[in-house]
Amino acid sequence: MTKPRDQQTGFDALQGKSPEIWLAYLSEIEESEQELALSPRIIWGYSAGLAKELSSLEWAEVAIRAIQIDAAKSRDKPQGDILYEDGVADGMALRSWFISRMGSRQENPVLDKHTVMVWIANGLPASLSQFKGEVDAVGSVLSRAKTDSGARIQTVNQLRMIRRVKRRLMIATQLVQCGELVPDSALQAWLDMLPQIP
Repeated sequence: MTKPRDQQTGFDALQGKSPEIWLAYLSEIEESEQELALSPRIIWGYSAGLAKELSSLEWAEVAIRAIQIDAAKSRDKPQGDILYEDGVADGMALRSWFISRMGSRQENPVLDKHTVMVWIANGLPASLSQFKGEVDAVGSVLSRAKTDSGARIQTVNQLRMIRRVKRRLMIATQLVQCGELVPDSALQAWLDMLPQIP
C-alpha cells in the first residue's frame, strides 16, 4: 500500500504534463504487479475535473481509463464488487456528460454512446414489476433491519441494487434529454419509474 506522501510525490511529478503522459503512466499501472506512486483513483479525480473544466476529450479519456483500471483492480479488495460498480458508473456518467455536450461518435473512447447504452441495458433487472415491488417494500424492510441483523444485510444489498438501477436510469435520462437516446417502450417504462425510486 502506498503512503500519502508517495501519492503527493507521484502527483507532483505528473502535474502539468500532457494527457498523453498521464495515459502512459496509466499503462504502467495496468502492467505493474505492484502499486505505483500514484493510484488510478487519484488520477481519475484530477483528470475528470480537468476534462469538465476544459471540455477536453483528451483529459476525459485519461479519466475514463483511470477509473477503468481502478475498478478492475478493486475487484480483489473487500467489497470489490461495490467498488467496481461505482467506478464503472463514474466512467459512464462522465461519458454521458460529454455525449450530452458534444454528441456521440462511434468507437470514440469517450463519445461512443453504444458503450453507455449497453451498460444501462445490462444493469437493469429482468422484471420491472418485481423491481417496483422491491422499491415499494423499502420502508418495511428498513424497519425490520433495525432489529434483525439478517434483514440488515438483505436491506443493504437491496438498497445497493436500487441505487445501481437509479444511477443507470439517471444517465439514460441525460442521453434522452440531449437527443442521443430515443427510448423504446421497455426503457421508457423504466424511465417513468425513476421519480419513484428513493
